[in-house]
Amino acid sequence: MRNYMLLPVLAFAATPALAQDRDAPPPGLAPQMDARAAANALNNPMVQNGVVGLIDALTDAVMETRVGPMAAIAPDSSIRPNDTLDSVAARRNPDYRNEIHRNAKQTVVAAGRTASAAVAMSDELKATTERVRRVLGMTDPN
Repeated sequence: MRNYMLLPVLAFAATPALAQDRDAPPPGLAPQMDARAAANALNNPMVQNGVVGLIDALTDAVMETRVGPMAAIAPDSSIRPNDTLDSVAARRNPDYRNEIHRNAKQTVVAAGRTASAAVAMSDELKATTERVRRVLGMTDPN
């Protein structure tokens, strides 16, 4: 009998999903960025700070995960009933958040340098390809 009482509640909750247009086009692809623009962006300190801020925010969101229930199945662990990933990590390394932030910053800076080097190598490989084509164009295949 209780299941029948839930039916109107579930139907009401599903109404927004049912109202969706089935023929709506899928969301468009993100605008494409060429390698040079990506390298420039990754070398921009404001973009780097934004990326690091996003990593920090994502880290915060994940670290709020409650792991306390694991204490019941692992009684010999250091997990306490009200623990989150953050509290467990902080007990093991009080400076872990600063380390994540520093590592994220270093990684984003390295990604910018790597992207710039890749663009430079791409330009050089294009020039090499053109030189090889010229040489092959001057060579008689017979």
